[in-house]
Amino acid sequence: MNWLARLIVTSAEKEYSRATKGLFTAWGLVVWELVVPATLILAGIGADRLLGLRLDPAPDARWVVGGAAFILGQVFILWTLADQVRLSGGTPAFKAPPKRLLVSGPFAWCRNPMVFGYLLYYYGLAFAVTSPVALLGLFPALHLLALSVIVHVEEVELEQRFGPAYLAYKSTVNRLLPLPPSRRSRLGASRPPGEDAPQPGV
Repeated sequence: MNWLARLIVTSAEKEYSRATKGLFTAWGLVVWELVVPATLILAGIGADRLLGLRLDPAPDARWVVGGAAFILGQVFILWTLADQVRLSGGTPAFKAPPKRLLVSGPFAWCRNPMVFGYLLYYYGLAFAVTSPVALLGLFPALHLLALSVIVHVEEVELEQRFGPAYLAYKSTVNRLLPLPPSRRSRLGASRPPGEDAPQPGV
């Protein structure tokens, strides 16, 4: 197990006050909702101008596609955040990770619904501001980084903490591409077990 996965496992054993967990959550929202996309979009626009690159979608398509991606992304982000705060005993932050394995709600659609939501948001934003460097370079790089962290850190520490329950969940639910639970059931996947009796969001 790598050092970051060990750090998360250790952090999961700590108890934090509601106020502290609220600060972790708020800080994460500021960073991922504002700081990261603004930084990459500004860098993309600057690189576009330097390189003389342009992206010229039809104005209607630009806002319809970008707006749809933004809205759907925010739905997954806020849905995931609400379930983690209400039901997991932790937060989305590595410093205070969820204490319970969530396998329904947004987590029944894919194992990383918040990451999926942010990727939709970022790609939609890059398309709306017509930055080819951001759309085809910076955000895909962030996408690959997120996948690397998921595979080499998050999945390792979740397997360590939740054992067979997580492995069963992992074997039936996609990592990042959402699939409606009813559709997955029709394909023959069984309902993933959780730590406790099934209930909304857990």
